[in-house]
Amino acid sequence: MRVLISAGDPSGDRHAARLMAEWRRLQPELEFVGIGGPRMQQQGLHSLVPFEELAVVGFWEVAQRYGFFRRLLRRCQALLPEVAAVVLVDYPGFNLQLAKAARRHGVPVYYYIAPQVWAWGRWRLRTLAETVSLLLVVLPFEEEFFQRHGIRTVFVGHPLLDEPILCGEPPPLSAREPQVIFLPGSRRQEWQRHLPVLRQTEELLRRDFPELRIATTAPPGIDPPPQWHHNANVYEALRSSRAALVKLGTSTLEAALCGTPFVAFYRTSALSYGLARLLVRLPAATLVNILAPAAPVVPEFLQWQARPQKLARALARLLCSETAAEAQRTAFAELRQRLGQPGVARRAAVLLAEALHTTTSSGTRQSAPATTPSSASAPPLHPTGGRCKACGQWLLSRDTRWGKW
Repeated sequence: MRVLISAGDPSGDRHAARLMAEWRRLQPELEFVGIGGPRMQQQGLHSLVPFEELAVVGFWEVAQRYGFFRRLLRRCQALLPEVAAVVLVDYPGFNLQLAKAARRHGVPVYYYIAPQVWAWGRWRLRTLAETVSLLLVVLPFEEEFFQRHGIRTVFVGHPLLDEPILCGEPPPLSAREPQVIFLPGSRRQEWQRHLPVLRQTEELLRRDFPELRIATTAPPGIDPPPQWHHNANVYEALRSSRAALVKLGTSTLEAALCGTPFVAFYRTSALSYGLARLLVRLPAATLVNILAPAAPVVPEFLQWQARPQKLARALARLLCSETAAEAQRTAFAELRQRLGQPGVARRAAVLLAEALHTTTSSGTRQSAPATTPSSASAPPLHPTGGRCKACGQWLLSRDTRWGKW
């Protein structure tokens, strides 16, 4: 039995690989084909494209690669008649297009690590409701959010909790080395954009902390500055550092689970940043701050605010002020309790195995997901929404950002 699985970034590759391993323990006959990196390939994935080709981030940067992604989508579509199900892992720009194609072919779609439509792009909720048979979410508030929009959703916990090193108690700051770790990103594009800023930040820090060591973790093919200490294990590097400078993304949550006080930053192209400012409607950019019940926990410096002087000053405060550093660590400990329990991949695999068994035992392909809006069960609408009198389709107001009617 073949399953088409798609994960387009390093964190997705890591989480999908663990999911594949757990799923094959339940169904050893499974074969995986699709899109993934080295970890997924170690679990038997036949990948359609070199993983490095997918290392693109930013609206404008992705648009420049439109032809490549279009051809890749067609290759995936050609496989749909041969697979029993499609499993999508994050990476919504591409994966939602693949979900539409799978639904047209009657192939059930299961989504692991939901697109963050609560942050931007709420019009994608309609695509999820129309195409996804089961959505497995990893943030505590997402289950109620997606269920409210008519999508069958289960919260399984955050997959970082399956990392054994992240399950234990983080070491105290007093036991750590005089070290700051710089995490510019997992893509060459991010390193090229961030490295000049980080070099200047290092120079400023060394004026006040001459004995400070700078550590980093670089992806394959990237050579960090020779004076930086390179550690291939990002968790070990974080747990041995007194502070961190971390680009937006999964790395911020990894730093929190390692109990490492950090400063968040990010730079992208001017066009991508301008589009993000128009589309994103959140008061914070990092998951740690988004999930915080009260005031922001970590400082954030985005785009032009991510200047060496500001970054160095914020890091110096964490290094000099035990109060500031411990305040972050206290918030991190509270966050850890809200993310669920270890065994995330196992729980997700059990749910997927059950869903796939139900589908295959029926002997028919699906023409629509069980949660498609109907007269008996429709997603709650904005007060100005309604049903079209001409065709009977659900019309969702512009305020829901699902599009115009």
